[in-house]
Amino acid sequence: FKENADIKAAHCHFELYDVPTAFAAPKGVRVFWHLHDAIKSYTDMKNRIIHKVQYGIAHKKATLLSVSETNMEYAVKLGFPAARAFFVPNGIDTGRIKHVEKDRADRKYDFLMFGWEYEIKAVDICARAAQSRFAPKNMKIAIVGASDTEDRIAADCGGVPPSISVLSPVEDINSLYGESRVFLHISRSEGYSYALMEAVCAGLPVICSDIPENSFAKRFSTVRMVECCDADAAARAMSELGAESGYPTKDELQCAETEVRRNCSIEKWADCILEYYGF
Repeated sequence: FKENADIKAAHCHFELYDVPTAFAAPKGVRVFWHLHDAIKSYTDMKNRIIHKVQYGIAHKKATLLSVSETNMEYAVKLGFPAARAFFVPNGIDTGRIKHVEKDRADRKYDFLMFGWEYEIKAVDICARAAQSRFAPKNMKIAIVGASDTEDRIAADCGGVPPSISVLSPVEDINSLYGESRVFLHISRSEGYSYALMEAVCAGLPVICSDIPENSFAKRFSTVRMVECCDADAAARAMSELGAESGYPTKDELQCAETEVRRNCSIEKWADCILEYYGF
C-alpha cells in the first residue's frame, strides 16, 4: 500500500492474506475476502478457533465474496456482518472446454471421476458403488487420482474392482471428457466445483452428491442428485443413466451446455466482481 498509493481495492484470493490486508489497508481502500474453502467442514479445534477470530472479530470493514452459499452463511453465523457477505459463483474458462463430439457408444469410459482427494471426493463411495448389486454390468469407470489412490481403493474393497481404472492427471482435460459418457461428482464437501460446471459445459450429464454446496446445479436437468455417501444410490443412478432410456436427450444436454457458456463464463464473473468493486 505504501508503494501504490492509488490502490482503490484489495482482493484477497487466499485466506492467509485476509486479516493482514484488512488491518493494513488505508482508509478508503475497499477490502474483499474471496472465500473458496469449505470452511464449514473444517471441524478441528484449530480451524474453529481461527475461523471464529477471522470471521467473528477480525473482519474489520472487509466485504466477503463467497463461492458457496453454505460457507457464506457459516461465516455470518460466526459473526461476519450479513450486509457485507455476498454469494458470487466462480466462472469457468468456457473457451477451454470443448463440446464432446464423439458418439456416446464409441467413448472409452462410462463414468469419469476426479478423485485427487480421496475422502473429500468420495472415491471410496465410488468404489463401493462399483461393487453394489445395483451397479450396471460391464461398466468402465475412470478415476483421475493421486499416487496412492489405487492402493487405498484396494484396501477399502479387498482389491480394485475390475470396472475401475485409476488414471494420472493429464494436460488436456478435454481428452477425458471426450472419452466419457457421464461425469461422477459425489463429493462429501466442496467450495465451488469447476469440474462439475466444465462437465456440463462439455455436454455431459452428471451424477452429483446432494450436499448444499452443489445445490446450485439443480437448475440443470442433466444433473442427477443422489444422497451423499450412499453407494447404492450412486449405483442406481449409474444404472439409470447408463441405460439408453435414462440418458438425457441431445436437446437437454445442449440446453444445459448453452446456459453454462452464456452465464457462467469468466467474463460474466469478472463483470460481476467489478460491480462489487464499484468501478
